[in-house]
Amino acid sequence: MMEFILTLIALAIVFMGVMLVWKPDSVLGMLKLYADETGLQVLASIGRILLGIALLVYASHSNLPTLLTILGWLAVLSGLVFLCLKQETFSHLVRTVINQYRPFAPIAGGAGVLIGLIILYAVF
Repeated sequence: MMEFILTLIALAIVFMGVMLVWKPDSVLGMLKLYADETGLQVLASIGRILLGIALLVYASHSNLPTLLTILGWLAVLSGLVFLCLKQETFSHLVRTVINQYRPFAPIAGGAGVLIGLIILYAVF
């Protein structure tokens, strides 16, 4: 079951990475639209924590246990940091990243595709 969940998450990461490369303004526009919503912060926080836990639980069964363990702890840590931020701080962070780092969106998308593919390889 965990293999199936991680496969779906990895495919979603690949899809979002492709979207950041292909149509970065669509993804960034959606993030900017919801930057002030508490739901975005909750989704970003809880999603990262759950992804991290899933990676940590499955790491010992994977092809790349050390890498999945590192990615798992990074995901949990970033989720906890996002969870501890005040809503205003989180919104400011999202807007700053969108405005200042827009030219690097395709590079971030490529990194997302790479990470998603690595997770897929580790699961299979």
